[in-house]
Amino acid sequence: MKKIISFAIVLLALSACKKDKGEFVPTTVSNAEGYLEYNQVDGDKNTNWYSIKAMDGLSSKSLIGDSEYQESIVFGYYNHADTYGLFSPDNFPKPTEQGNWTTRLPISFRKTTITSNQMQQYRDQYKDGFPVQLILDNWKKGTNEQKSITPIQKDATYAFRSQDGKLTGLIQILTINNVNTNIQFEIWIAK
Repeated sequence: MKKIISFAIVLLALSACKKDKGEFVPTTVSNAEGYLEYNQVDGDKNTNWYSIKAMDGLSSKSLIGDSEYQESIVFGYYNHADTYGLFSPDNFPKPTEQGNWTTRLPISFRKTTITSNQMQQYRDQYKDGFPVQLILDNWKKGTNEQKSITPIQKDATYAFRSQDGKLTGLIQILTINNVNTNIQFEIWIAK
């Protein structure tokens, strides 16, 4: 009986180690300031898609036929009436050209408890860039996982992650203009 229990413990330990080896662990963090805008009347000319390849906002029109940039889109900004916020590319509220993309990266968002003062402390403490673990920890502590954040709030920090776990990030909303047509933010992406 002792041999069976010992053998079962060894199998469980090996099983746990095998699961850990398959989990992706990011090694680098990219940081940028971003700007996205969405006006209903501008259609596919809005620069409302955020690309981690360009580290900038791109328009639906500029993404047509470019699968490399399409798969680098982590979220889109949408604004119409009382609905404004960030949306996963596979959950955008208005059909646009993304329906023809070859790849739409599924993203989930979580609310964090990070205050604007804490973000400033992180910036002061990590002058050479945020460590990967800071971003991963805030994703794990985040709550209310959704495919969108609406409405977004000025000074709030949100965590986001790709479905495959290969991208995890933080975004702090710096400004939202008074008619919600554009936002400015700072973003950190662990990959």
